[in-house]
Order: sequence, then structure tokens, then C-alpha cells
Amino acid sequence: MGKVKVYYFGFLTELSGKEFEEVELPSADKVRLRDVVCDEVKPLLDRLVILVNDISVNPDYWLKPGDTVKLLPHIGGG
Repeated sequence: MGKVKVYYFGFLTELSGKEFEEVELPSADKVRLRDVVCDEVKPLLDRLVILVNDISVNPDYWLKPGDTVKLLPHIGGG
């Protein structure tokens, strides 16, 4: 067992209703990142910048206890 921290940035904070959360991982199972993100944000995962321990990953990344997930919207402009 262990926990991961999930941080929501930008409009994701408002969408999720929180800046971060700690998620308990099941004891023996590996868990994909997409399975620990709140339901309001899941549909957007393919369009976000996703970092685990400050390394860019995809939504199917396998998490380990102690990982830190950061979800950021793309920034546009010009």
C-alpha cells in the first residue's frame, strides 16, 4: 500500500474542486495514472501536460507509491 499525490493546475483546479489530493493505491496492484485522476478531469487527459516526478508521461503510465502527479493544461497564445 502507499499513496500518490495528484496536483491540478490552472482551470483543472476549478473543474476538480481541489488543488491536490492524496490517493491510496491498492496493496498489490499496479495502477495506471488515468485510474487515480478525478472523474471530472479524466475526459481531458489526452489533451493535458502530465508529469510524474517532473517527467513527462502518458495517461497509461504505471504509478508507484510515493509518486507525484502534476496535471497542467496546455498554454496557448501568441
